[in-house]
Parts: sequence; C-alpha cells; structure tokens
Amino acid sequence: MPSNVLFIVEGGEREGKYLDECFKKLGLLGTFNVFRYGCNLYSFFNCLHKAQPDDDFSDIDVLGALRENARELPCKKDIELLSRAYTDLFLVFDVDNHDTNQTPKRRHEILQIMGKYFTSATDMGQLILDSPMIEAYCDVKVDKTTNEVKLNRDIAVSESVAYKQLVNDRGLLKIDISNFGRDTFLILAKLHYQRLSSLVLGSNGISLYPNYDLTPFIEALLEQIKNETIPIVSLITLLPMFLSSEIEKEILSIPLNTGMHFPQNKHRH
Repeated sequence: MPSNVLFIVEGGEREGKYLDECFKKLGLLGTFNVFRYGCNLYSFFNCLHKAQPDDDFSDIDVLGALRENARELPCKKDIELLSRAYTDLFLVFDVDNHDTNQTPKRRHEILQIMGKYFTSATDMGQLILDSPMIEAYCDVKVDKTTNEVKLNRDIAVSESVAYKQLVNDRGLLKIDISNFGRDTFLILAKLHYQRLSSLVLGSNGISLYPNYDLTPFIEALLEQIKNETIPIVSLITLLPMFLSSEIEKEILSIPLNTGMHFPQNKHRH
C-alpha cells in the first residue's frame, strides 16, 4: 500500500471529505494530503502547458510546474504541500463538459492528452475523472423492494450545466458523507466500476490496481458526448481499488443488495 500520497483535486471540500471518510471506513488511512487546485482540469492543463508548451508531458514535473506558477494558482492555501516528496500522485478532476473557456474540440484534445500521459500514480501521476462532475459519486437510487442500489441514468449533454442542481434536487447532496458505512463506500465503488467497465469493455474485466490508463474511457466518453450523452461515472469512488488489491477484490465481490442502510431520499426521479 502506498506510504505517502498526494491528491491534487479540483474543488477541495467535497473531494477531501469523501477521501477522508472513505479511507477511514475502509482502513486505508495512511499518510495522504489533499491539495486544492481551485479550478477545473482545463485550467490545470494550461498550467502544465506553460511548463511544457509542446504538450509532451512524458517527463514533466507536475509539482515543479505548479510551484513555478505559484503566483497564478487559483488557490494558494497549503501551497507548501507542493514542495514535499510523495510516493504516489493522483490528479482528481471533473470532466466539466460545459466549461466555456475552451472550445469543445480543445476540451476533447486536453482530455486525450491528459489521459495519454497520466497513467501511473508512482510515475507522472494517475488521472482520476468524475463524469460529469464529483457529484456523480452519489447519483444513485435504491429499489425499495429488493434494496438493490443502482446508478441513475446517464444524462443529456444539455443537462450537464445544471447537473449539480439535478443531484441536489434528488436530495442526494444533503446526505452527510460521514454517515456512510463501509458497505456504502464498497457498493458505490462497485456501481461506478461496473459503469466504467460497460463503457470500455461491455463487461467487468478491468483491473485498476495499481494503475490504469484512462485512454479507453476517455475515448468512450467523447464518443458518447458526440451523441449528446454524458455517462454518470465517478472514478473518485474507485480510488481504493488503485491503492489496495485486497480492497479491489472486496469491491468486486460485494453484492449490490446487501441490505446496507443507504440513506433514502424523497426527491428521486
């Protein structure tokens, strides 16, 4: 298991709390830090682009690039974290298909470039994407008869701008993550693992430990976006699978109708 991990995350509060509670409940709490970048993946890419204008990130020093651009970083809190040494680096960002600072074509190019180079936490860093954004982690429904948990349907591209509000209207964002039990985190991971697998392979055959090349996922994602659909899949829920082969096995084996007490919500579509 990694001994000293840095997560560079887009937002900070929700991602940080999810990671803290998930790792605590799954017994994965080692030494890890969360640095809030404070803006989206495309802004983060531009920071790296300044350090490597040809966009060849095969040997880029991510933390060095951020330090060099320290004055222009969207969030300067805990900036000292960028000067430490880590065994593993994860880059946790939203797909953010509605970002208006980039053309759709450029957004897609950036996703492909980031997916190409950031495939290993112990090397350049492991890219972790939430589609369409972090709130996808809890976009689930529970069958009251079978108690089986399922992800909600994928959404239309036109719905992505208001996705956070959509999930909030279902009441899901009001659930306190600290109330999630161990089974909740395991089942959320399995649901999103199945969605990822169906996008990439059409079956459950992907191994995420200890790293995973997101290129097939990104290509499948972009193909869906061309067809005006964005899949609901949160890779932040899968981080335990990148960190522990034992947890990966546990996630893959847990049934989805375990009788876990996932909080019920009144406003469900």
